[in-house]
Amino acid sequence: MANPKQIYSRDTKWRKGVIRTLVSELFIHGRLTTTLIRAKELRRHAEKLITKAKNPTLANRRIAASFLRTIKNTDGKDVLRVLFEEIAPSYLNRNGGYTRIYKLVSRDGDNAPMAIIELVKGDKVKTNKAEKTSKDKDTKTTASKATKSKKDAKVTK
Repeated sequence: MANPKQIYSRDTKWRKGVIRTLVSELFIHGRLTTTLIRAKELRRHAEKLITKAKNPTLANRRIAASFLRTIKNTDGKDVLRVLFEEIAPSYLNRNGGYTRIYKLVSRDGDNAPMAIIELVKGDKVKTNKAEKTSKDKDTKTTASKATKSKKDAKVTK
């Protein structure tokens, strides 16, 4: 990857502003279409923030807050809250690789290589419903064993 200071041929303020906005939008929407170079740069920053959010200390929360924009999603939740309460807990058992980049055809007009960057699906947290279904299966198997033993007892008499 090229030196980040050379990307975009723009000044530092513009470059940092675009990356901050793209990372915030990625956390809100979960998927973005952008140029390939921006997607690769975006992946670096997004994965570092998710790794920090997996350890929700006050210091890590402040680091993320200083980087992210104050954008709210459709539910009215702030990006920081979405990152720490929804995104990071789903990746607790995963050691990196939180994003995926798909290459697209080049853009009409300037022929820039395009890409889709998205968050990889994380682990689902077990709910009470999943626990209930596993308990129901256990009770069904024990009940079927009990009825089979009664049938066997009748046959042996």
